[in-house]
Amino acid sequence: SAAVQAGSAAQSADDAQITVQVTVDSSAADGSVSFDGTVELAEDATVLDALKATGLTLDVQDSEYGAFVNAIDGLATGAFGDASGWGYDINGEMVMDSADVATVADGDVVAWTYLV
Repeated sequence: SAAVQAGSAAQSADDAQITVQVTVDSSAADGSVSFDGTVELAEDATVLDALKATGLTLDVQDSEYGAFVNAIDGLATGAFGDASGWGYDINGEMVMDSADVATVADGDVVAWTYLV
């Protein structure tokens, strides 16, 4: 049984989990959508994986630039003016990559903000 335990320990090391904090803030709009918590993800997870792990309802569309998060919990791009919509940063830094490309690491903070 010792060999079995060693095998399962090695298996779990291969499927290493990272913990990422996700915040969602729509206070610039109507404040209807918010989230602040941590999610468990596989290594090499993307920003989009982290957002999906919150359980919020997402409307994600493909664009020429990659995945485009059009709406989170029903709050959509353009709802508060032509320039309004969701953006994100990682650890306070703006990221130009699409959410399905940018990856997160253990301990990162991903902040989604609705901009108007």
